[in-house]
Amino acid sequence: IWRTPPRYFPGALPGQAVHGRVARILAGYGFDGMTLLGTSFCPDEINNESDSLSVLMQEFWGEVFPMGGISGTPFSGKTGFAAFSSHAADDGNILVAFGPHVGISTTGEVGKCLRKGQGKESTACGAVVGAYKACLCGDMGEESSTDSYDMQ
Repeated sequence: IWRTPPRYFPGALPGQAVHGRVARILAGYGFDGMTLLGTSFCPDEINNESDSLSVLMQEFWGEVFPMGGISGTPFSGKTGFAAFSSHAADDGNILVAFGPHVGISTTGEVGKCLRKGQGKESTACGAVVGAYKACLCGDMGEESSTDSYDMQ
């Protein structure tokens, strides 16, 4: 699977390489076992495989404070960031890692991936692709009191 991104995106790095570089650089600034990791990666199952950046970071840094939801945006707000920072060790560090993900098909199509057990490609990140398409056509959606259950 990793062969596809560099073919279409020269310079792209796998999660292991990104994590290794980040850990080495942050060690020079005193980030160690007293670091609390705050994450906001899309909960898509493809972001939770053993070689995914989010999993590698959690295994390395240990304690994790989840801060986000779909699309990888940290939706915790001011209250969530205050709670997160109050959980850090005395004289410890906090590290925030966030971001969306995007699938890349074997043919280089951005926004598509073949998931385990499926016969055809699906969107990744479906939420971001859907929002992007809505923006392109100017669809701001219908306002409804029931929509508050789907807000993030």
